[in-house]
Amino acid sequence: MDSYAPLLERTKVPQPSLQKFAVISIFSKLRSAPKHLDSESEPGRDAISRCLHSASPPVVDQSVRELCRLVTEANYGVSRALLELQSALEGSDPNLVNLFVKAIGFLVRFEFQRSNGAWRFSSAVTHPFVKVLSCRPEVQTELVQQVLLFMARNKQLGMVEVCEFLRPFLNYLILRISVSDLSSSLFARHIISSMASLCCSFPLEAIPVFKLLMECIKFLPCKNLEDFRNFMYFVECLVDAYVVVLRNLFGRKLRLIAEAQLCGVEMLETILSLCTCHRRHSGGNELIVELAKRLLFVQKDLGLQYVPELSSVVLSMFVILTESELEHEQLSILKIFHFLLKWKCENEYDSGKAACGPSEELLFIFPVISLLSSPSKCVKGAATDMLVTLEKLLVKTLVAPSNELAMKGGLNELAMKGGFPYLSTPGSIAFRLLQHLWFQDQFSLSGFFFLNFASSCKADGKEMLNLPKSWASQLREYSLWIVDRRKSSLPLSQSQELFVTEMPLLLSAVAGVLVMHQSLGNAALDSLAAIGVMDPRMGVPLLLAVLFYSNIFTMNDTISHNMLLKVLGVLPSLASHSMMIPLIVQTILPMLHKDAKPTLYATATRLLCQTWEVNDRAFGSLQIIWRLQTGQSPEHYLLCCVLAIFLVVIANFIAASIQAVCRKNPDRGVDLILSVSACIESQDPVIQAIGFQSLAHLCEADVIVPTFDPSDNTGAKMEKILIQPLIAALISSLIAIRAYRRKSLDLSGALAGFIVMTLHIAVGYRYGALLLVFFFSSSKLTKVGEEKKRRVDADFKEGGQRNWIQVLFNSGIATILAVIVWKLAGWQDKCLDSKDSSLITSLIGGIIGHYCCCNGDTWSSEIGVLSEAQPRLITTFKPVRKGTNGGVTQAGVLAAAAGGSVIGLTFVVLGFLTTKCTYDVAVKQLLVIPLSAMAGLGGSLIDSLLGATLQFSGFCTVRNKVVGKPGPTVKKISGLSILDNNGVNLVSVLLTSLLTSIACTYIF
Repeated sequence: MDSYAPLLERTKVPQPSLQKFAVISIFSKLRSAPKHLDSESEPGRDAISRCLHSASPPVVDQSVRELCRLVTEANYGVSRALLELQSALEGSDPNLVNLFVKAIGFLVRFEFQRSNGAWRFSSAVTHPFVKVLSCRPEVQTELVQQVLLFMARNKQLGMVEVCEFLRPFLNYLILRISVSDLSSSLFARHIISSMASLCCSFPLEAIPVFKLLMECIKFLPCKNLEDFRNFMYFVECLVDAYVVVLRNLFGRKLRLIAEAQLCGVEMLETILSLCTCHRRHSGGNELIVELAKRLLFVQKDLGLQYVPELSSVVLSMFVILTESELEHEQLSILKIFHFLLKWKCENEYDSGKAACGPSEELLFIFPVISLLSSPSKCVKGAATDMLVTLEKLLVKTLVAPSNELAMKGGLNELAMKGGFPYLSTPGSIAFRLLQHLWFQDQFSLSGFFFLNFASSCKADGKEMLNLPKSWASQLREYSLWIVDRRKSSLPLSQSQELFVTEMPLLLSAVAGVLVMHQSLGNAALDSLAAIGVMDPRMGVPLLLAVLFYSNIFTMNDTISHNMLLKVLGVLPSLASHSMMIPLIVQTILPMLHKDAKPTLYATATRLLCQTWEVNDRAFGSLQIIWRLQTGQSPEHYLLCCVLAIFLVVIANFIAASIQAVCRKNPDRGVDLILSVSACIESQDPVIQAIGFQSLAHLCEADVIVPTFDPSDNTGAKMEKILIQPLIAALISSLIAIRAYRRKSLDLSGALAGFIVMTLHIAVGYRYGALLLVFFFSSSKLTKVGEEKKRRVDADFKEGGQRNWIQVLFNSGIATILAVIVWKLAGWQDKCLDSKDSSLITSLIGGIIGHYCCCNGDTWSSEIGVLSEAQPRLITTFKPVRKGTNGGVTQAGVLAAAAGGSVIGLTFVVLGFLTTKCTYDVAVKQLLVIPLSAMAGLGGSLIDSLLGATLQFSGFCTVRNKVVGKPGPTVKKISGLSILDNNGVNLVSVLLTSLLTSIACTYIF
């Protein structure tokens, strides 16, 4: 070190030129010094380090230059020099950052050229560019220039080697985006856009760079909107550069053009495969589809041929179409698919493919069919045009290959030609599955693997291996198994939930093509029907698919006629979702024309009966159809069908359907019983026998009791069912009109009150009486002392007028409880008796508590505000102004108890007239009166407590009134602005109803 000390001291002189000469002298001595003082020695390395870490910019500048010269003269190792420069860079002045980055870039280029492009690193963290990037943010601008300079200066060594050298750096850069700040993403944008732009200057060497950038883009994060913006920026840069490069290459070497086209296809497939990651962002699919359109259109404009690798693009478009729910995206995808199909036909590519199996375009059939139900004329028109083309392709597809060896050969040939995509995307998996099922044995064991990822089905793996089933049969069983679990309210695993939400349309597309297979067609239709039962969203698409395939099997004589009947047999299964019943009936109705063929008429009748078997709500539609067809009563519909067409075969169909309904679902009401009766009355012994068998099923299910009961009062019950709702509607309409005219209710309140009151009276007179007592007594008290209330209440309305919100908040819960009681007990009025039914007792108790709370609170408020006593806040008992939420008076508390007792008295008195109870139970009903008084008092206190704590009260100095909303002129009295008056009423009613319900269960 002592030998370099004098020279190092000279670097500290004030003149910059003398400082630089001192540095030159140091490095000259390093070149000529003996081994113990040369550049590899400890004193030599220390001298270099002190020069690079000098505080003088001229010294550092000259030291960097001399160090680079020392390396090029082979007097100093590149790795050692890079280490010294990296160390100096980390602690240098910001003004010297670019100098060190330039030096590092120079040494990297030098070593890469010296190794003839073979210089590599064992780990990405040891890459010089990675180390530079990770040390400090000031290096980013110059680092971009050095990367571009590295590419330009070394392209003669081969752009593939250049890209391999830069790969670790770019991978690190992309992965760094998700864990770093905004500057990292901006730097990534800068360097990738610069590299893509550089490709435009070197079109002959651009393909490896595009492939490198595409591989890097695959690792981009896709967590948020910012990640999506980065992704779109990178992709747009790549697409723009690719279009320029492809146009520059056009007319040059044919090999380069072909390679560039395949690179474009790979780029497009990469972009589309990542589309699903960003589909949740607004406009994600639309932007990506537009970029795909640019990539495809430029190839077509330059006159390039359709290549088989574009099948991967078709499959990606297929997946995007199945996931898209926006019309403009669907329309764009249809246009691109139509463009690809037309381009393929123009070049006569793969003209013999239809002869050996289905093409990837056929997967679009089911998604395109589903778009026919779109209300958009543009989407519907594009889907119709596309379906016509796909129908021609489908009809040309052979129903089955003639030779298994030829099948496998065709499949392998397709794979070798590039018919399968580069990536294992959902589209490629679906197409491989379709190809496998089409060409292989339908009982192949590999058919199980597709569903085993979510399998927790009835049979285990060993059972399935012992009893092999086709893939379509497994799909059907698995779908119906999920339906059964849902009906049983059993939970589904995460994979099963994903299967239900994500897979139906994809699997339906595969099964839709298999319908044309000779041996798999029936199973494929069964699986489609099962998917329709599992997923309600598939109802309309499946209905349209039935019409589509019916048309094909009608026109194509090469297909068995049995397939047409099998396709029509899918219709009844769609009736499992009630919304589909009118559409199914309208589909079957044309076949019931008077001039229709007997076979067609019989088929339609059988389909209608099967629809009724699946969903009993279809019976109303059958009645309407029968009236339109014959004008006769619906009770004899099934038998009259036989008499109308005089065909025994149709009668047997109908009778068999009735028998199936009686066996599976006997509890279908009077309609089913009358239909069985019509079969028994038939003169045909076969139909009569089936009718007696159906009657036996009904007796076994206890639907019909084979005994005679003289005390049966069925006529009175039917009269009650018909008359009581009419009385309820009449009384409710009169009261609602009267309340509206007297301004007790506004128009919305009158309409809501009519509905609520009608339901109360229709299900039970006692419930209607409770509602009327509450309404009339509260309305009457509201109008008492209006002048005084107008001075106190800031929200005072003439006549205490209420709207629909107040009506529902004060009677909605009771309405729900009353309907539930009616559903459980029917039209019979019940006493409070837990021994008979604790559930009904608790529900009736909830209704009583509901109106005790409402009536008690209203009485308390209306009478309390008229009291001369000063109200006190329930939480602190301090005096407050009248109208303050949570304020109570002695008169108000007594009024609340009185209001509740009036409700209880009404319930007890009417109960003596409408119920039939034993003496001890009837006497015990008197306990309802004190319980109601307590419920009214408790509800009022709960309401006051909630009003004092969760409802705002303040005094407005301008209006000189207590108001319920804060403001600049309002001084707070009590409470938080969490609930308004309606919310407080709702919570207090809920709590009081619950407490009263529990009390009734224990008392009675």
